[in-house]
Amino acid sequence: MGYDKLDAALAWQRNLPPTGSNIVIADTLKSNGNFLLHHFIVNHLRANQPVIVIGLSQIFNHYFLIGRKLGINLQTLKQNQQFVFIDGLTHLTSYTQKAPFPSVTTPTTPNAVLNGTNVQEFYNAIRERVEASAKQSPNPLVIIDDANVLLWAGFSHNDVLSLLHNIRVLIESVKGNCTRCTVKSM
Repeated sequence: MGYDKLDAALAWQRNLPPTGSNIVIADTLKSNGNFLLHHFIVNHLRANQPVIVIGLSQIFNHYFLIGRKLGINLQTLKQNQQFVFIDGLTHLTSYTQKAPFPSVTTPTTPNAVLNGTNVQEFYNAIRERVEASAKQSPNPLVIIDDANVLLWAGFSHNDVLSLLHNIRVLIESVKGNCTRCTVKSM
């Protein structure tokens, strides 16, 4: 499926984390953990498990191009609603909120765009997509890439922690898995 040595080291059944897992991937400036996100995405999609990516540090095209290198077509999977991309980057701050939304007919248009006015709106958009995916197929994987971007954009620590907690509770309620990537400046 993904990286054979990593799969062997993790020793997870079907190369998927146990249901209800909450995985935190912490980068350093010397060691990037993004390959793990792509590993989890590929393994879940190849096991016919839904994947929801909340992209706070990259746009859809980034995941699409890496997916192609790993042998999956995220565009097709997005059209089949097995892969959902929520764009949290494009309209995150007041500076970028005036940027035009991508055309609905554009193949790389995200499934949803988060509006950076408040954390509750973030959560509502995320909840809607997670619940829809969970109805379609059990055990969705939700990836938050990268939660620190919310702090860098000016959201308070309490708001970000509350959002992450609420997402984790939501994921547990649909018997899914949550993976978060955070960057530590070391």
